[in-house]
Amino acid sequence: MHSTVDNSRNTKIDMMRALAILVMFYAHALPHLALDNYSAFDRVISSLAAPVFLFLVGYNLFPLDTKAKKVKNCWRALIVLALAAAIDVMTWGIMPFYSFDVLYTIGFSIFFLALVGSLNAVKLIVIYALIIAIHAFYLYINAYTFDVNEPDFLDFSQKLSVITVLKNLFFDGWFPIFPWLSFPILGYLLKMKKVKLEGLAVLIIASTLFTIFVLFFNIEDAYLREFAVEIFYPVDILYLIGSISTILLLFTVFSYFTPKKSNILVKLGKLSLLMYFIHLEFYHLFFDGFLHFLNGNFLLTFSLFVVVFLLMTYVITWLKQSPRYNENNLILSVVLGKK
Repeated sequence: MHSTVDNSRNTKIDMMRALAILVMFYAHALPHLALDNYSAFDRVISSLAAPVFLFLVGYNLFPLDTKAKKVKNCWRALIVLALAAAIDVMTWGIMPFYSFDVLYTIGFSIFFLALVGSLNAVKLIVIYALIIAIHAFYLYINAYTFDVNEPDFLDFSQKLSVITVLKNLFFDGWFPIFPWLSFPILGYLLKMKKVKLEGLAVLIIASTLFTIFVLFFNIEDAYLREFAVEIFYPVDILYLIGSISTILLLFTVFSYFTPKKSNILVKLGKLSLLMYFIHLEFYHLFFDGFLHFLNGNFLLTFSLFVVVFLLMTYVITWLKQSPRYNENNLILSVVLGKK
């Protein structure tokens, strides 16, 4: 049995999640510029949201010490995977469970931790190390494939290969299991061991790691994948250093203050899963048109969309206060979060 851990709603975590979703808003807006290259700032900043999200998945799941919790989170995983499939079909018009966006990895992470979450720390560390080692070996033998040829939904003229699907799931997709599953496992482990991610020592370690990342990472070597600006295609050791240092820095910064529940970013953090879905659909339908209407002014277009998303956050949060809203409904609690 794991020791008692405070799993009450944490506004700091909600704020971190909100900052991560704002960065994703920015990262997913940039490809609409259709440039041949982007600034180092844009590419690095756009790449730091996903590891934060995945780390917090594991951090928030601990402890999974009862059968009821494990079963509940298996159902949560299925809901997240269904939402991921809906995005593929509704937004991108592609075959679901083929190229594996970040929501798939979140869903698989929840399911995986529900299965292994009762293991002790040593065994989880071994699993973590194996994931990193297998990924490193895959890169070492130059097996990574950069391009994903995503078949259109219900287009049966294209032959689907089970081998290709499995390679995308584990190694070559947008967010493959190796190495992205390592982030939620790391979050789960640190919460299990009650490691304090704050203080001067953590700040020094995080700052040193981030400095190493900035000094040694060569943006020119980072592959520019179609309709993506991130630098983690593929994930390498320097990116792992940069992402882990970012997570530590966020925890250190937020250790100095506690956001109020009324803070709009805290509200956004609670709705991050829904807003992820909404912003992809809105960008797909409207961003190019508004960008053209505003004479190519990217920052103005992006700011306009962020304001719309924040207004949606207020409205949805207000609707959740209705006595008819049942936060004990598993689907509602996953998609909309607790009150």
